[in-house]
Amino acid sequence: MSHYINPSHLAAVLGGDVSGNNVTAPGPNNHDKRRDRSMSILVDPDAPDGFLVKSHSSKNTDIECKDYVRAKLGLPEWKPEK
Repeated sequence: MSHYINPSHLAAVLGGDVSGNNVTAPGPNNHDKRRDRSMSILVDPDAPDGFLVKSHSSKNTDIECKDYVRAKLGLPEWKPEK
């Protein structure tokens, strides 16, 4: 199920920057939160969670970043379907 996510709100929650439907923000395991923009998030209503995530840092996996974004947005933790 998809949720509407406001890109500006997402950028504010993550301490990142917004450009259209794209947000760049610090990855969860990167320590330089003011300058790091290694996580890219595309807000896409057709994506399963309403967004797609890509990590551009060896310190974070895409899955870690997606879990981090879900937590920051207050979405329930992902669980595999039975």
